[in-house]
Amino acid sequence: LTGLLPRSVWARLPVSGTFRVATSGIGFLYDGDADDEPARRLFWKGIEGADDGTLPQFQAEVSPARIVVDVGANRGIYTLAALSCSPDVAVTSIEPSPQTFRQLEAAIAMNGWADRVTTINAAAGAEVAEMEFHVPDLWCAPSARLVAASHRSATDGLIIDVAVVPLDD
Repeated sequence: LTGLLPRSVWARLPVSGTFRVATSGIGFLYDGDADDEPARRLFWKGIEGADDGTLPQFQAEVSPARIVVDVGANRGIYTLAALSCSPDVAVTSIEPSPQTFRQLEAAIAMNGWADRVTTINAAAGAEVAEMEFHVPDLWCAPSARLVAASHRSATDGLIIDVAVVPLDD
């Protein structure tokens, strides 16, 4: 039904379970949750539907790369897309939210790419530190922020301490 249903319909349909995402590379498996907006986009529109079409351009840019750093990796769509480009690419994925970090690691393991990824459960910053981090009370933290007073921090959630690491490290 891809292409037959209007966005107003498919954007509300839950996508639960594991499905294959076709990419310019070998593709990857993604495990969608009923409340997972990126899963709906990937399921119904493919790689072109994720992040308003920027993912194909990302893959074109990273396909010759040997090392990719995914800062704020969330559940790992960009990590997985980079890994699917070439068996020679290695990725460092940085994600500060503990729950989202576990989902990231599960996605990498499900695709059998744990040996090509270094995951870091921290935020990226200018220097080694520890900071307060607002994690919304959601299944996944798409709007988690180091600055608790940001406009996206109005949702309920937790303030946790997270490690901060410089990218140079």
